Amino acid sequence: MATSSLRTAPAEQASGRLQARPGQMDLELELTEHSISSARRLLREGVRMWGLEAMADDLGLVVAELLTNVLRHAVQPNGDPVGRCRCVVQRVPNGLVAVVHDDDPTLPRERTAGEDDLAGRGLRIVRELATTMAVAPSPPAPGGKDITVVFLHPPTSDRPTEAAA
Repeated sequence: MATSSLRTAPAEQASGRLQARPGQMDLELELTEHSISSARRLLREGVRMWGLEAMADDLGLVVAELLTNVLRHAVQPNGDPVGRCRCVVQRVPNGLVAVVHDDDPTLPRERTAGEDDLAGRGLRIVRELATTMAVAPSPPAPGGKDITVVFLHPPTSDRPTEAAA
């Protein structure tokens, strides 16, 4: 089992732990914009090493969107930001499954972004890129929620292709 650190910048910018096993990456992050960027890069590289080049960018973007949602919206019962989360990416037959866990039990809600809005498109992007997405409350201890995204290859026939769009 390989363990790597996300400490590629001062501690206030990025901190976390990556454990890699055959077919699985497990990230625990102190959430900052820099740690999310580092996680995206590490996950893309790992997926490419598994030979799933076609899924690497989509997985990286989707996980970055989910981590950013935790950074911006998740709070502890006392109102403080959650600050930490966990992401596990597992290789499965024909694709990948990623689970992002945080300790805020509040389920995310999709927003409608206006044409000029800078935010509000994250979950829509996730739903467009992933084959499926599910959100579920975590068991009482430690609580929180899990967001699971699945990427299957080849893409399902009901997803639009560039030629059909």
